[in-house]
Amino acid sequence: MIKQHIKSVIALLFTGIFLISCAGTTTAISKRNLSTENKMSASVFLDPLPPSERTIYIQARNTTDQSGFNIEDKLIGALRAKGYLIENDPTRANYVLQVNVLSVGEANAQTRDEMVSSGFGGALTGAAVGAGTGALTSGHSDAIIGGALAGAAVGMLVDASIKDVTYSVITDVQISERSSAKVSQTTSSELKQGTSGSTTTSSNSETDWQRYQTRVISSANKANLKMDKAVPVLADGITHTVAGIF
Repeated sequence: MIKQHIKSVIALLFTGIFLISCAGTTTAISKRNLSTENKMSASVFLDPLPPSERTIYIQARNTTDQSGFNIEDKLIGALRAKGYLIENDPTRANYVLQVNVLSVGEANAQTRDEMVSSGFGGALTGAAVGAGTGALTSGHSDAIIGGALAGAAVGMLVDASIKDVTYSVITDVQISERSSAKVSQTTSSELKQGTSGSTTTSSNSETDWQRYQTRVISSANKANLKMDKAVPVLADGITHTVAGIF
């Protein structure tokens, strides 16, 4: 009776080790909290203006298939909180903020090699520990095979049910700052002609605006993260980063 009890305890111990070693379980533990990250491709520095001249025109566009993703209202609220007057006419504003949301969706949190290694490692570890458990509880070769298969199956199920999910939003930002002096501007573009040719055009002009461009990438990561939970966090991240330029 005691011997059987010891076998049961050891079997439970091995089962616990097997569950802990699964890649899916590791992901669930390490990614249980939501983490966010916001990055800019380049810094933008604007000349400070007195409060009476802090006027801005905001134009926000979304060219993705996620039509419900809207940051214009958030940007308006954030800049008003910083003392800016929102203008409906760009000719009366000292700043023009233009943003275009290019991409909203799930992104690969790991490289392909890492994902393949994680999936294979979880199932393999489960098979190995499952075999040990079967041998301890019965001592028969059939039980060893059965334990291995059961361990592998459970390992695969755990890995399949727990995903390391990252959602990201990529946004292009252009800021125009009104200048007291005329700014020379050269615009060039390359037009494709078939598969091997192209035509390059350019134009020179003078403008009252000094322009700056950058790209903002916001990401949210958590185990089994859902899109509806990620979107508000991503919108807040972009808003905070863009508004922080002013």
